[in-house]
Amino acid sequence: MSSDSPRAKMIDWVQTYLDVGIQSSTPSTRKAPRQVLLPFAEWYDRTRRHPRRVSRDDLVRFFLKEGSFAGKIAPSTHNQYRVVLRQFLTWAMATERLPTKMPLLEAITRQAPKRRNFVRITDVQMAEMINNCTNLRNAALLAANFHHLARSSEMKALRLGDIDLDQQVIDWYNIKKSRPIRKRIPPQLDRALRAWISAYTGGAVALKDVDGLPMVEWHAFPRRTAGRGETYCPGLPIGDTVGLIQQYTVPIIGRVKYDGASHMGRRSGARALKENLVRRGMDPGSARTVTQAMLDHQSPETTDRYTDDSLAQALAYDAMGEDFLPDLNNVTKLRSVGGVGSEAAV
Repeated sequence: MSSDSPRAKMIDWVQTYLDVGIQSSTPSTRKAPRQVLLPFAEWYDRTRRHPRRVSRDDLVRFFLKEGSFAGKIAPSTHNQYRVVLRQFLTWAMATERLPTKMPLLEAITRQAPKRRNFVRITDVQMAEMINNCTNLRNAALLAANFHHLARSSEMKALRLGDIDLDQQVIDWYNIKKSRPIRKRIPPQLDRALRAWISAYTGGAVALKDVDGLPMVEWHAFPRRTAGRGETYCPGLPIGDTVGLIQQYTVPIIGRVKYDGASHMGRRSGARALKENLVRRGMDPGSARTVTQAMLDHQSPETTDRYTDDSLAQALAYDAMGEDFLPDLNNVTKLRSVGGVGSEAAV
């Protein structure tokens, strides 16, 4: 149906946008547009008006008053939904569904996000948590989170076939960006993984098929340790890694609303990594770049928030250790004020 047809509906535009207008194919990238645009289209079509007649008032009414999530979402989610709406409207204008000069893009204002409580634990606390954990699976899970700064989604998706203890590498898959990233296994993580995988596979030297089912497809950190056959079954819930990490971090840091699980481990591990690199002689800028690569961040400013550090502020702090104005005791000639040259011996 043409977008100019009298029978055109907003839901048709939205479905087309969701199918062809979003470049990313990752589920997490497509989730927010569906949560916002589908309810908006259903709400708008109930008014029985042509989509080309959408107005600023329509957007404000739905987003702030009549939408199912109106008044119920945090500022950060509000801002995310706002971006989704802007992207859809920009696409509609670019495809000539809407006039390009319609003043719609700024209809919804951005909200100031709440300040998050980014708690971090020390490198000593992280090492103690791993060493004191008697559950081999959970010890390996904590070690992977702390050493490789792994996200919860990455740990859930990891399979035994992605871990190569002979080559000392793990092939993680970044679900947010739909790309793999290879990381070397340090000795502490190696010990935790070897202990867990040996117990998990019954001491198998090499991964093999069990009853015709491949070990390489077993979840590396399954929900249940008993009954190996169910650990790689696609329909089985593979466990809440956030809850598992909270189980060990709550006794140390207490219950933290925003940052008490896998991302707390990522931030803590990132800061420990950067500080360790600097202690070994690496300059702060290079240490920041390495930490950014480990976190798989696009923006170095995001890495600064994780490490609780700003490189620019750190360099400015160091620069103030020395005077940047001249020491008059070491100057033989002075410049006169006002541009008239004069010389004075000191």
